[in-house]
Amino acid sequence: MWAGSATADLPTTITESCFSRRPGRSRRVPKRPRPLPAGCTGRHPVNPPMFAAKLNREHPQMNPSAARLLMASRSAGGKALALRASWAVLLAMLAIGFLTAAALSHAQGSGGLTWVKLLDRKPHVIAFSPGFATDRLVLLGNSNKDIEHGIWRSIDGGETWVKSSEGIPENKDVDVYEIVFSPAFAQDRTVFASINKQRIALREAPGAIFRSTDRGQTWHELQMSGFPLRGTRSMQDLVSFSLSPAFANDGVVFAVASATGVFRSTDRGVNWQQVLEENASEVAVAPSYAREHMVAVATANSGMLVSTDGGATWSPAHAGLEGMRNFKRVIFSADFARDRTMLAMNTGDGIFISRDAAGSWQNIARPPFGEQIIGMSATPSFVSDGFLAYAVKSGEVFLTENLGRTWQATGAPALLGGQIETVVLAPDYVASRTLYAVSVYQGLFRYYPVVAGSEEASKATAVAVAKAATAEALPTVMAREEARKAEELVETGCIAYYIPPVMLIGVLLLRGRKREQSPSRAGCGRKQP
Repeated sequence: MWAGSATADLPTTITESCFSRRPGRSRRVPKRPRPLPAGCTGRHPVNPPMFAAKLNREHPQMNPSAARLLMASRSAGGKALALRASWAVLLAMLAIGFLTAAALSHAQGSGGLTWVKLLDRKPHVIAFSPGFATDRLVLLGNSNKDIEHGIWRSIDGGETWVKSSEGIPENKDVDVYEIVFSPAFAQDRTVFASINKQRIALREAPGAIFRSTDRGQTWHELQMSGFPLRGTRSMQDLVSFSLSPAFANDGVVFAVASATGVFRSTDRGVNWQQVLEENASEVAVAPSYAREHMVAVATANSGMLVSTDGGATWSPAHAGLEGMRNFKRVIFSADFARDRTMLAMNTGDGIFISRDAAGSWQNIARPPFGEQIIGMSATPSFVSDGFLAYAVKSGEVFLTENLGRTWQATGAPALLGGQIETVVLAPDYVASRTLYAVSVYQGLFRYYPVVAGSEEASKATAVAVAKAATAEALPTVMAREEARKAEELVETGCIAYYIPPVMLIGVLLLRGRKREQSPSRAGCGRKQP
């Protein structure tokens, strides 16, 4: 049954031919009834409620859009405009159909892979335990834009989550920038989190590192020194940090302080020394640091920089990256000592790989035209298994299973609702095929294989249908608003076929070619010039 929705959505305003019009001016719809212009009959060519009731009786299964088109085509004196409206509605229906088909196809999954929403939380960072294969421990940190910000914990691989922020001053509107597990986590149970506090006292530093020694359940703040001062506050807002693989023995930590540079601590994060003055985005310590003391930094203005003496000196690693700026990520292979492989991410130029310890670089991925890469992730064994992922600003997530020779889109924008903030491959991706992505607008999603007909598949389908319904509802809402405004004009006796703004592009394209040939509209105000 469609009559209720069709009549509710059907606007009744005066026809295009009954407007007083000036060259170069938009049409104006009067807010109050006025005397009928010459040429208007003073009666409705079609009575919408009666015609809707008739169609309801004769064609109970008719689509509402088709019914509105039929009413338009039956209206006297409106054939030309009805034709234009039909083209506009057809274009809108095709667009909606395409979106719906795409969403539903991803709901069923390409090769069984499906996006399923896990949380309304929007984390900045997702961190997996080094022993994730057995302990299934995951931590995530979200921003102060969420109602409940702080750190969340899962011990079942991300199926369920509990708040785990005891000791973190959430009343100070904290942002969680980074979470790093100790390389010896199985023995020392230690995790570090970099926090930014928005509400602070006069002399309080906005940035801080919190440490947990009970697997992320409770936290306490480290008292740090060595960072530069701005006024009375220490500038220790750490956006990235990386631990030495032998951290349990050497206590070495490297960190990037926002817009300040790179700092190093050799006593587990208490005292710090600046080792590089550069606007950097990320620092990474090589897995073979104990032997060669190699550290890499992604910078905004100087490309990729590398140190092989623990940060004492730095050299550019520009072969293959000449002239490029805005590097955001750097990743070492877990078996770097043997394969010498690294990845670097540039927002505009793409993803690059080096197989000679940053001696030279080759491009393996470029963003689509006009896009920017905002996130990259790799499995620990990406050199052998070939699994990488990256996300672009518009919201699409791309996957490769052959180290960048080919890439496949996952259809994320249709379901995740736009911009992606974080993308992370699960450490066991080789077996689980699980990818996590954070939508700025929708929350945390998981992309993984599901069985047709299962509860997970129904969740994915529900998300797809909801997205398609939202897209279809937009012009309907606009039409109802215009219909409400037009109720005052029913007394004028002339009906127009309202075209929602989202359809106007198609209408204007069709009108543009025939505008000069269109006849003058005598009897309805000024003639066309």
